[in-house]
Amino acid sequence: MNPFARLSKRVTVGLLAAICLLLLSLIIFDALRPPDETARANAFLMGTVAEVQLAGSEEDAQAVLDSLRTAENQTLSRRRADSVVSRINTHAQVELSSEMEGWLLALQEVSEASGGAFSLLLGGLSDLWNFDLEPTLPDPDAIYGALAPLLQGGLDIQQGSAQLSDGLLLDLGAAGKGIACDIAKQVLTERGVSSGVVSVGGSLFLGDLLCQTFIFGKCPDIEKDIMEILTVNCFDF
Repeated sequence: MNPFARLSKRVTVGLLAAICLLLLSLIIFDALRPPDETARANAFLMGTVAEVQLAGSEEDAQAVLDSLRTAENQTLSRRRADSVVSRINTHAQVELSSEMEGWLLALQEVSEASGGAFSLLLGGLSDLWNFDLEPTLPDPDAIYGALAPLLQGGLDIQQGSAQLSDGLLLDLGAAGKGIACDIAKQVLTERGVSSGVVSVGGSLFLGDLLCQTFIFGKCPDIEKDIMEILTVNCFDF
């Protein structure tokens, strides 16, 4: 099969999987709302919808969204010139907060464990699709060219600072929403809220919820005929 055709099929499958995950998360989000819910808030963050439902005050719910917005603007965004990610992408040495250093180190471990199947250094590759303006399927040669720098360098993290090799761009699109859920957990813990649901574009944080048992249906693999089942016994901080 033509490599370009295979790539087109993978992109289509990836988009369908993303839609399926988002729909599933919305169903879970609605079904698992805290039994004594008193507050709900939502906002457009990180290129998607973030929603908060919790057994707390409106101020608690808004505090979560405010913290996510701050993290996006000051740290995680590639689109703000003054964010930490954007400064790293200038290839200068950039000082990191302890939180940012921890996130990047954890993502590097995931990348190594995956044998490179996951990478946080694919900003140049992502740009080829031009998602922000007019999405297009790039030429395979351009894709191979964007991947080539990964063989030559990486992200060097030492003593609270980071420096990126030339030709690479840091992009936390694959992990940013998971980081947002960690931030939400921290905010709710600090505010003494023990029961809540936070959804950030399909990534979920589920807090406490009376330690119920839930069964989730996962979107089936494109090659499988049955749906996989995941049973979770307790949501806890």
